[in-house]
Amino acid sequence: MKAFGKRTVVTLIIMTLLLTLTCGCGGSGKEDPGAELLKKAEEAAKKKELPKRKEQTEEKPAANEKMAAESELFEKMSAWTFHFASGAGGWETVLNVEPDGSFSGEYYDGDMGDDGPGYPDGTWYDCVFHGQFSEESQVSDYVYEIRITSLEMETETGTEEIKDNMRYVYTEPYGLEGVMDGSGSLYVYLPGTALDELPVPYMSWITPLFFGTYVGEEGDYVEDYPDDLPFCGLFNDKDECGFFSENNGQVNGMYLANRVKLPGLLPTLTEMHDDGTYRYEDMDPAGMDLIINTCVKLDSRTDVYTDQEGFVEAVLKKIYDGEDYHDLYVPDQEPSVYYDDKESISGFRSYYAFWDTGSNEDTRSCRGRFMSSVNAGGDVQFGYAYIVSSSEYSSYGGEAINFYLSSLQVTGRAENISSAGGAKTAPAERKLVMAIASADRSVLTADEVEWVTEDDTEAIEKYGLDPNEFYDDYQIGGFTAQYQEYPVTKDCAFYVQYPEDKLHKLLDRDEFESYLTRYDEDGMLMNFLMDETGNVVFVYEPYTP
Repeated sequence: MKAFGKRTVVTLIIMTLLLTLTCGCGGSGKEDPGAELLKKAEEAAKKKELPKRKEQTEEKPAANEKMAAESELFEKMSAWTFHFASGAGGWETVLNVEPDGSFSGEYYDGDMGDDGPGYPDGTWYDCVFHGQFSEESQVSDYVYEIRITSLEMETETGTEEIKDNMRYVYTEPYGLEGVMDGSGSLYVYLPGTALDELPVPYMSWITPLFFGTYVGEEGDYVEDYPDDLPFCGLFNDKDECGFFSENNGQVNGMYLANRVKLPGLLPTLTEMHDDGTYRYEDMDPAGMDLIINTCVKLDSRTDVYTDQEGFVEAVLKKIYDGEDYHDLYVPDQEPSVYYDDKESISGFRSYYAFWDTGSNEDTRSCRGRFMSSVNAGGDVQFGYAYIVSSSEYSSYGGEAINFYLSSLQVTGRAENISSAGGAKTAPAERKLVMAIASADRSVLTADEVEWVTEDDTEAIEKYGLDPNEFYDDYQIGGFTAQYQEYPVTKDCAFYVQYPEDKLHKLLDRDEFESYLTRYDEDGMLMNFLMDETGNVVFVYEPYTP
C-alpha cells in the first residue's frame, strides 16, 4: 500500500471531488440532479430506517468458528458502524460487523429527479446485504487484511419495482463490488493507526469529512490531521473506496491528547473505565498547574450547535460532581466566526470556556476546550474536556497555557492521554529574547531583551527609549544584537502567533527556524521558558498589539 505522509503535498479535496463526480451516484449512472434534488434525497435517506444488526441464528462453518476464536479483530470491528459516503448527495453504504466476522448492511441512493409514470417521487437505488469476512493477515500493529468469503443480497441485483409512488432499483453494494467475490482485499485500520501508514486514496475519502477546517476571516481551508486514526477504517484497495466509522454502542472509542508533554508534570490520576470514558490528571509537585483530560457520558443529549454553554455546563457538572466552580464564561460563537481557528481539534468542532474554582488565596483559574461525540444510534453523547487549572504562581502562565490548549488532537490511542512530561524540571525562569535562526539544532540563538511599559521611567532611561514612542503602551529595550546560544531540549515545544496556515501554532524545529526568518533579520520576539539547569523547555511568541 502506498503510504500517506503528513507533509506530502496532495490535493485531497480535488481527488475527492473527482471521486464524487465519477462514482458519487453510487453506480446509478445518473448525473448530479442538482442541489435541491440532493436535499430531497438526503431527507429521504434520513426517513429510511438504517439496517439493524442481523440476528445470528444460522450455524457457521467450523473454519469460521476457529478463525473467530483465534482473533480479536472482528470483536474490535464490531464496536463500530462503518459508513461509505462522500458527504455530498444522499447516497451511503452502512455496514455492521459481528464478533464472528459476519456482516450486514445496506447501500442506498435517491434520485428524486428520475421520475416517471407510476413513480412521481423519483427513483431509489437500494441493496440490503449480508455476508462473511475471513481474516487473512496482520499487516502491522493496527492494520489487517481481510477478504469476503460469502455475500448475499436480499433482493436480486438488476431487478426493480414500483411501490409507494417510487421506483426501486436493486443494485450491488457500492464500495464492495470489486471485492465481493473474494478476489480482492479489504484493509482494516484499527483506531490508533498512524496516518503515515494510510494510503492516499483512503485519505482522499475521509479528509474532507473529518480532517479539514476553515480558518480566518476569508475562510481558508486547512487540513488538520491528528497523528493517528481516531476511529476504525475499512478500505477496499481494489476499487479505492474508503469507509469511516462511528461507535455503535454505549462505549467511547475516541480520546483527546496533546501533542506536547509538559516538563515538570507527573501523573496523579489515571482512570480508564469499562465504557471507554476516562479521567487523567497530571500535576506538578507543587500543585501550581493541574491538567485534567477526561471523557464523560452525559445523562441526556445537548445540541452543541445551539447550546454550547449548556453542553459545557453538563460536562462540568459531571467533572466536578458537586464541587464548586463559578464565573463560567463560554465565548459566543456566532455564525460569522463559526470557522475560527480556535474551533477545530483535528477537524472536530470544539468550544473554549473559562471559569474559576476555590476562593481568595485558593482561587484557581481554569480554561479548557470541550468536544462532543454521539454514538451511531444517536442515544448516547460523550463529552470531552481538556482543562488546565492554574494558581497565580503557575510555572507556565496564562499566555503559555493558551498556546498549550491549541495543540490538542483526537486520537485512537489511549496511551497518549496523559500530558505529563515525566520528572523533568518544570520551568524555573522566563526570558524575553530576540531569537534568530540557528543551524545548530542543539541550541537556540537569541539576545535577551526587556518589555518596557510607558510608566517604567527607570527602564526608559536605562535603555535610552523615546517616551513618545509608546503607541501601543510598550517598547522593547536592551536589544544589542549580541546573541547568545541557549541549550534546548529535544522535546521542546515551539508555539507562534501567526502560522502560515493560520491554524497550526505548534511548529516543529525546522518550521520554527524558518518562521524566525520571515520578517526581520535581527530576530523575532520570543519567550524562552527554561529549567533550573538553563535548558530551554518551552518557547512561545508573545502577543504584540
